[in-house]
Amino acid sequence: MDIAGIGIPFFDQIVSIKTLPTTDTHPQTLDASWQYGGKVPTALVAAARLGFLASIHANVGGSFGQCIRRDFIRHGIDCTFLYDIPGKQSPVTICLAVKSTGGRSFVGLPNPIAVPDISASQLNKGELLKAKWLLISDFGEAAKQAAKWFKEAGKPVVMDADYVQLHEKDFLPLVDHFIASEYTFKNFSDGAPNEEALRKIRSWQNNPHAVTVVTLGANGLAGINNNGDYFHMEAYKVDVADTTGAGDVFHGAYIAALLKGYDVISSCNFAQATAAIKCTKLGGRAGIPTWAQVEEFLQTGLCDFVELEERAEYYRKAPF
Repeated sequence: MDIAGIGIPFFDQIVSIKTLPTTDTHPQTLDASWQYGGKVPTALVAAARLGFLASIHANVGGSFGQCIRRDFIRHGIDCTFLYDIPGKQSPVTICLAVKSTGGRSFVGLPNPIAVPDISASQLNKGELLKAKWLLISDFGEAAKQAAKWFKEAGKPVVMDADYVQLHEKDFLPLVDHFIASEYTFKNFSDGAPNEEALRKIRSWQNNPHAVTVVTLGANGLAGINNNGDYFHMEAYKVDVADTTGAGDVFHGAYIAALLKGYDVISSCNFAQATAAIKCTKLGGRAGIPTWAQVEEFLQTGLCDFVELEERAEYYRKAPF
């Protein structure tokens, strides 16, 4: 196994609209899609699309959970440790992709029988440690326990740090590759994502070979690599349909590139290209490219792949 991931899977209804609705208006709907999300789950699907083996360690439930499981299986994700919880239902999110601004908004549906997060007692240490890498997105009970096991075993831990708070910085030594969103970065730092601020966060990781990166959407990214070198790179320009899941895909592609033998900076570049291609299609899963498609994009700048449109059409169909 290449990557083990711990994170909550979601069922997503994505709607592309021209403008955000206001009271008593009916904004034009441009497209719609039934897909699946979650930071770690979508990252694992991205890694699998790029040719690597991934396993999900999480809970699902109900009819939405069944759909989530089918999509994982479709992508070759090992679901041995995807537990179905009787009487519970997996979470559903409505994602609004706004064409006029290029932004997106999320609405979580109320769920009185929500499936619980996977617990540390549900984890199988021996099976988890068969993976070369661990991906987490929070410091919940299960994620912390798994990260501790991987650190003890000398295996790398990557974190999709989208909503990590400053009070959780004491857990940063568990993370070898801390990849923060701009939102999280601002919670950790009073200023812009400059070199000084990045080095401050990196010092909390307490690891001379730690990697610290902040992703900045259309403004690219900045980071400190495992050798302690600061770097910045611009984002790739594409015709954006939707940015939902772009960060998740970035993380999966980043680990895939590292597994391929790329260095940190080259892996970030590859991951940015992969995420850019994803953004040309609605939702987090439809636009995820293969390794060959990313290479072609890097060589030509073109990403109008027929196979991705076929994937988009597949996800337009309700899965029930």
